[in-house]
Amino acid sequence: MELCAPTGRAAKRMSETTGEEAKTIHRLLEIGKIEEDKLGSIDEEIVPIDVDVLIIDEMSMVDVFLMNYIVRAVYYGTKIIFVGDSNQLPSVGPGSILKDLIDSNQFAMVQLNKIFRQAAKSKIIVNAHNVNNGISFVRKK
Repeated sequence: MELCAPTGRAAKRMSETTGEEAKTIHRLLEIGKIEEDKLGSIDEEIVPIDVDVLIIDEMSMVDVFLMNYIVRAVYYGTKIIFVGDSNQLPSVGPGSILKDLIDSNQFAMVQLNKIFRQAAKSKIIVNAHNVNNGISFVRKK
């Protein structure tokens, strides 16, 4: 099993919460900064990921280029678990991979609905739900 995330901060948080080593996706694939003219190139050398299960956190931040490298690196039969919130930060690069995978209805999905970080009635939570549902912000009184 491998744990990874698009950013160092997310990988560190994964390690802290699971007690297992997590890496950035770039470190896992052993790729550094890729020149803009080579983004998504099929010629880019990718280190194979030889694991039974690959768990990728903060999937909403993965763009089409990085997803291309991930798909090329895993072996047939590898199970990939995408963790993320399609309503959170989008990728800096092109594409909305997580949202598109969810919208395709081609994959099993589990949606978590219990809030752990803030109180359920906090303004942050209330307003986040309102924004997702097209409702105006609740302001302090």
